[in-house]
Amino acid sequence: MARFGYSERAPYDRVLATAGVSIGQIPYSWVDQTVAGGRIVTPWGTRWSSAGLLTLTVHADGTASGQFVDHAAFMPLRAQRVDGDIPAHNQADAAERGTDLHPWWATGDFAGCAFTTSLRLPMLSTR
Repeated sequence: MARFGYSERAPYDRVLATAGVSIGQIPYSWVDQTVAGGRIVTPWGTRWSSAGLLTLTVHADGTASGQFVDHAAFMPLRAQRVDGDIPAHNQADAAERGTDLHPWWATGDFAGCAFTTSLRLPMLSTR
């Protein structure tokens, strides 16, 4: 139910999520149920790096914007959990390759560079 918010008590000044959300999938119900000027704070991540703590400010036009302020990781929302497989590409010239090298070894850390790399390569898998 977390992804739907709780409309019975809305609107809210603050939404603090205790489940991580995936790239491009902030539930709009959270924005819709937050007053203009209100804040949403949520752990946010990609398929292999859930290290970002995102803060959003809700605007009167129904949008929200913000920035990453720290590192945090929670289990993902049930509806956003993935099996680790890379979806098929729609491009005719696309190719899939595999490696035993874990992305963290290539980036050299478990937070900063790994998280940034995961933003640029969102479909990268650890399998």
